[in-house]
Order: sequence, then structure tokens, then C-alpha cells
Amino acid sequence: WANWREEVYGFSFEPAVMVYDERQVPQEDVPRSHNDLAELLRQKFETYRGRVGTYDVRASGIGYLLAYNDSRVAPTTYGRLLESFGRAETVTRCCNNEVLEELRRGNIAIAYNMLGSYAYAAHLRDPHLRLVLPRDYTLILSRGALIPATSRQKGLAGAFLDYLLSERGQKKARASSFYF
Repeated sequence: WANWREEVYGFSFEPAVMVYDERQVPQEDVPRSHNDLAELLRQKFETYRGRVGTYDVRASGIGYLLAYNDSRVAPTTYGRLLESFGRAETVTRCCNNEVLEELRRGNIAIAYNMLGSYAYAAHLRDPHLRLVLPRDYTLILSRGALIPATSRQKGLAGAFLDYLLSERGQKKARASSFYF
């Protein structure tokens, strides 16, 4: 379904989710949408000051890509969210694992725009970490496999791609994508 120039093929769905620690975020504060998060940070500024984490878009290509797409999908909401992040002194890190580690250690209470497989793996290690698929919109990325046009092993690469896209390959990818 997803390919570019018959060279790069998408083979997975990777939602960007919010993750929170249920020990630190009361049920009534759990953001269910991007706007909910912006409002939470506005209304409970002192409670969540320095307690929200996301990517440092200067260091993370994925973080930059997600921020860019947030700004395109919902520019007004994302503008409010950015303002709220600034007021709340949001913690930024380069990578999913670093932000999720801050969450696991209790240094932050909410992580924003984490890749779903990494977030799910963190949840398996710590069941107090909960995932939210935002109900207003959820950004989806796809992992890709590249077969360069100049490849000397196109047949072998094609066979591997066929495996990735097969029922068996998809099952294996799902089973092993939740672990590091």
C-alpha cells in the first residue's frame, strides 16, 4: 500500500501516542486529545511544570517530523500546545527511549508523541505507564524497507521484502517490535 518509486516500501503502522504514569496523573487529568493536553497545562500549570516530556526537535528527526505534521494537521491546536509546552517548561530529549526513561524514573508524568511500539514496550516493563491514542487525530508513521535501484541483489532484497509483507513476517514483526 505504501511505496515510493518502487524502492521504499512501508510495512508497518506506528502511531504517535501520549504516555502517562497513572501514579502521577489522576484519571480526571488524563489528556484524551491534543487540546486536552494544552488545556491541562494551562489550567494546572504548577502541577505539571517540568513534568511533561517530548522530543528535542533540534536533535530528533522523528520528533521534527511529528511536530511538522502536528502543525499541518491542526495548526491552531498545535500552536496552543506549543505555547502550553513553553509555559510548562517541557522537558525535551532526543529519543523515545530517553523520554520514556524520564517517565519510568518519575521525573516526568506525561510523554508526548512517543512511537507506539516503544511506548507499549515501556508499558510491558512498567504497567503503571498508560498509552493514549489521541481521539482528535493520531499521527501514523510507517517503517520502511529500501531496495535501491542500483542494488546488485534485487532478487534477495525482494524476497526479504516479500517476507516482511507476508502474514508470517508481519506476525514476527508484531511479536518482536515490542522489545528492544
